[in-house]
Amino acid sequence: MPSRPQTTEDMFIGRRALMEKIIRSIEEEHAHIVIYGGRGLGKTSLGNIVAESARRAGYHVTRCACDSDTNFEGLFREFLRRLPGDLLNRSARSNGAPIQNFEQFLESDRLGPTDLANIFGNLIERVILIIDEFDRVRDEDFKRKMSEAIKAVSDSSDYLTIMILGIGHTLDELLEHHISIQRQIKAIRLPLMEEKEIRQLLRQGEARAGITFDPVVREHIVTLSKGTPYYVHLLALLAGRRALARQSLTVEQGDLCGAIADVLSEFDPNVVAAYEGATQNEAKSFINDLLFAAAISRVDHYGRFRAEDVMKQLKDDPDKSYRILNIQGGLTRLSKEGGGQVLQKNVSPGGIVTYDFINPLMRNYILFLQAGRRGLLPYFGEESGEASNLGDGSAPPTTMVVGNRY
Repeated sequence: MPSRPQTTEDMFIGRRALMEKIIRSIEEEHAHIVIYGGRGLGKTSLGNIVAESARRAGYHVTRCACDSDTNFEGLFREFLRRLPGDLLNRSARSNGAPIQNFEQFLESDRLGPTDLANIFGNLIERVILIIDEFDRVRDEDFKRKMSEAIKAVSDSSDYLTIMILGIGHTLDELLEHHISIQRQIKAIRLPLMEEKEIRQLLRQGEARAGITFDPVVREHIVTLSKGTPYYVHLLALLAGRRALARQSLTVEQGDLCGAIADVLSEFDPNVVAAYEGATQNEAKSFINDLLFAAAISRVDHYGRFRAEDVMKQLKDDPDKSYRILNIQGGLTRLSKEGGGQVLQKNVSPGGIVTYDFINPLMRNYILFLQAGRRGLLPYFGEESGEASNLGDGSAPPTTMVVGNRY
């Protein structure tokens, strides 16, 4: 189910250590949680599974998703309307008319961080408020007030946890002013899935759907998805659908090739435009080689790679004579702001330079686009009958080394 986040624990694969860390942070440290990372990594699914576990433990959990028009007061008024009045302590409920929900407890028309702290200070049961798609918020005042609210609520109540989910390479991208609340939050950057977790996900899918993936196809999906669960689900779904269309319960390479063609035909146009902008220059062949090597090279848990990893992918090609200086120069060029920027350059405190794709989906697009001519899928196009011309034709087929994590 590529378009739907997982909602039950029996359908959720991997992330066990992260779940335990989140649960300990909530129960033992009473910390607020920020989960961030690239698209398609399963942030919403992880939030759903934590919520399911919390409800079983007696927590009251409610969730709201943000959009570009979301503002601080509107979001938290919605949360207050969803919290029943019986979660308030007895003294708060005895003042005046019966209180059906927390919004009725507001003493004025305004709602700011201090007002929230006063209200949630009356909680008598554990509550988790999940704020999803926080990256879509455009109101800078919202982000400032969110940081102030986390600090104020932390000082007034041990019964409330705010969990924020959103896209971002760094916490700074997602939550401004977080320095002032470092002690109150547990920030968790969601990593790529491990290869063993992807294989487990595929085996579970086989068992539930009653189909079988050819072992070679299974490993191709592991390679092409590059740790992104969204593309594991999507490739498996589309390839399985093609196998069933030809009345087979075994998913073969031709089915996967057709699935890749289907994915490419509907890929995010922003990713496609960014790729075309990066490759439309006088060194097109070199840039295509460089981007593919970057896409398939070994990475750390968050998708970062080094120039040496890219060099390793290129050095065994007898038709190419790229040097490390060429590689470093090309990666730097692809990291500069302006036309053609698709990479982000990172320099650690120790001076180690790594790179990652600004949009993580770019890595998958490059792999899908060049899989055939690079030798990842030997039968790409031959069995599917429609995917044979997906490469850009700038170089003959070559066998590349499949990268692993470092």
